[in-house]
Amino acid sequence: MDYGGLGKVSVPHSHHRKDMCEMCEYAPADDPNIAIHRDRDPEEFNRHMRQQLEVHHINGRDIPEPDHPDNCMTVCVRCHRKLTTDNQDYLRSN
Repeated sequence: MDYGGLGKVSVPHSHHRKDMCEMCEYAPADDPNIAIHRDRDPEEFNRHMRQQLEVHHINGRDIPEPDHPDNCMTVCVRCHRKLTTDNQDYLRSN
């Protein structure tokens, strides 16, 4: 299976994704609507986890080794949106 756990084979930085937002400490696994899938349907549980947590590139992607663990930070969707806006990441080249 290409997409198991919290990482995707074709997306190297996704393997550095943790199970909690490093900014606000939101843990999707503690959400009862997501936790219910943990034993019933592990693939569905992992899909929900991936939808709630993203990897932010601290120094952007235009540096050598952008997917190095030191340049990756796990954040929830809300915090990722805030970081991207505050840092004006949308103005950087990819």
